[in-house]
Amino acid sequence: MSTVIQNTKDIISIKNVDLDKLKALAKKDPDKRARICLHKDYDALVHEMIIVFYKDSYIIPHRHINKSESYHIIEGELKIVFFDDNGTETDSVILSSKRHQYPHLCRISNNSWHTVVPLEEYVILHEVTNGPFKKIETEYADWGMDGVSK
Repeated sequence: MSTVIQNTKDIISIKNVDLDKLKALAKKDPDKRARICLHKDYDALVHEMIIVFYKDSYIIPHRHINKSESYHIIEGELKIVFFDDNGTETDSVILSSKRHQYPHLCRISNNSWHTVVPLEEYVILHEVTNGPFKKIETEYADWGMDGVSK
C-alpha cells in the first residue's frame, strides 16, 4: 500500500516544501508512490489528491464504476494508457508540464480500463474523482495483475 497523508483541515494549500516531502516519501515507499488527500474523509463527495509516482511504480490497470476521474499534471510527463476488456491498448494520452504540444489535463468520464505510466524519474499530479470512496467501485484487471499488490 502506498503512503497516504490524510488532510484534517478545512482550508489546505500545497507548497513546494509539501511536494518535496511527498517526493521523499514516495521514493522510500515500496510501491514508489505517495499521496496527500485534500479531502478530509472517504465519504467526501469530491476526492482530490496530489500524487507522486516514481518511474518504477506500477499502477495495475483498473476502472472505476460510475465515476469520472481527472488527472492534471503538476510536474513531469505521464502517459495514461487505455485498454479494452482483453488488455489490448486502445488509446493513450501524454500529459506534460514541460512540452506545450501535450495537454496538461485529461478527464475520463466512462468506465475505461486505464493505467498511468510515469515517463520521467517522478511525476506529480492532481487527481480528482467523485466520492464517496467505495472499494467495490474500482475493478482491477486480472490481465494486469502479474503478482503485484493493488
